[in-house]
Amino acid sequence: MQLRAIATGAILLILISSCSSQVEPTSQAEQSSNSVQAESQGVSIPSPNADDVERLLTTKECQGRNLTRADLSGANLQGASLQGVDLVGANLTQANLEQTDLTEAYITEANLSQVNLRETVLVGARLSNTHTEGANMEEAIADGLLPVASEEPHHQHAQ
Repeated sequence: MQLRAIATGAILLILISSCSSQVEPTSQAEQSSNSVQAESQGVSIPSPNADDVERLLTTKECQGRNLTRADLSGANLQGASLQGVDLVGANLTQANLEQTDLTEAYITEANLSQVNLRETVLVGARLSNTHTEGANMEEAIADGLLPVASEEPHHQHAQ
């Protein structure tokens, strides 16, 4: 069992690390500029719903919601229920996601540097272009983790 957890963690780290070198964290000004640029090209990039972020921080529950570009840096989300959540471009730097359920979450271009993902469930999560320097992924459960192709359309959640 321990060997399986180590192997799973190693595979997860390799998969995420191969993507993390492609994305560098950006400043808020750069992110804002990128948003304006994308919107001027006719691409709609949703912002996180403030009520969803507040709900997550107070109840640790936010299944299937839009947390695109949410700033959750340093947040204690240990044991949170985040199945199917949209974390595209989210900042989770130094957040505690230990034992969090991220089943089928959509995590692309997110900053996960120094995040605690110990015993986090990432089954069926879609993950790419994430910055994971210093992340703790010990005993993370990543069966069915799906890398996202760059041409795959971004999915939207109903609000």
